[in-house]
Amino acid sequence: MVVHLILVLALGINEWPMPGRVVRRATYLEEYHRLTHGGDGIPFVPAAVWKDIFFSGFILLSIVACAAILGPFGPGGAPDPTIIQTAPRPDYFFLWLYAVLSLLPPSLETPALLIVPGIVLLVLLALPFVSGEGEKSWRRRPIAVLTILLLAVALGTFTNLSGHAPWSPAMDAWSGEPIPAHYLKERTALERQGALVFQVKQCHNCHALDEHGGQRGPTLDAVAVRLTHDQLIRQVIQGGGNMPAYGKNLSPAETTALVAFLETLYPAGQAPARDASRAVASSLRP
Repeated sequence: MVVHLILVLALGINEWPMPGRVVRRATYLEEYHRLTHGGDGIPFVPAAVWKDIFFSGFILLSIVACAAILGPFGPGGAPDPTIIQTAPRPDYFFLWLYAVLSLLPPSLETPALLIVPGIVLLVLLALPFVSGEGEKSWRRRPIAVLTILLLAVALGTFTNLSGHAPWSPAMDAWSGEPIPAHYLKERTALERQGALVFQVKQCHNCHALDEHGGQRGPTLDAVAVRLTHDQLIRQVIQGGGNMPAYGKNLSPAETTALVAFLETLYPAGQAPARDASRAVASSLRP
C-alpha cells in the first residue's frame, strides 16, 4: 500500500481508458502534469482521499449487512458425533479452490499451493512496470478480454464440479448400496465370502460396482482386467495412490477371499489379467 501510494503521488493516476487514448512512457509525465495544472481535476489530498474513505466505508457496511442478513446463524443444538453422513465444503466463493485441490495429484499440491501463487503475485506486481504502455481500453485488448472470459468459465466449471464431490467417500454406501446380484451368481463360497468382506470393510464407500457406490476410487467392474492376482494382493495390503493400506485391517483369510472376489470382476468377453512370467515358468516345468 505504501509503495502504491508513493507511485500514485509521484506518477499520478491513469485517465479513464478510452479507445484511441494511448499511454506512452516518454510523454506520460509531461501530459499528466499538463492535465493536472491546466485541467479541472481535484487534488488527491484531501479530496480524493475523502472519496476513497467514503467508498471503502460503504463497501464495509454493505459486507456487514450481507453477513447479518444472508449469512449463517451458527450451529443449532448440541453436536452429535454419531452423524457421519456429511460432506463438508467451504463457502461458495472457495468451492472452485476446493475442487482444484481435490483433483490435483498429491505430487502437485506443494507447487500449486506454495510456489505458483507466489510466482503469479510477483508477475502481477511487475506487470505495470514491464507493460505500462499502449491502449488501456478493453475494446482494444481482445487477448485480455479472452483471458478473463476463460478464467470465468474455469471458475464456474470448478465450482460446479465441487457440488458433486466424486472424490469424497460415500460413507453409507456399504450399508445402502448392496452389491448387484449378478456379481454373486455362480460364484464359489470363497468368492461370495470375499463379496461380504468387500461390503463389511466398507470398500463400497470408495469403489463403485455397476455405477453403485462411491467414486473416490476407480470403478471395479473391470479391475481383474487391469491387475493380476499378485497385483491385487499387493494393492489391498500395501495400498497405493490415494488408497490406504489394509494389511493391518484384514486377516490373511479375509484378504484371500476379497482377492478371489475381485478376480471375478471383468466384463463378459474379456479375459482377466495374467502374469506372463508365471505362464512361461509353468511351460518350462518337466
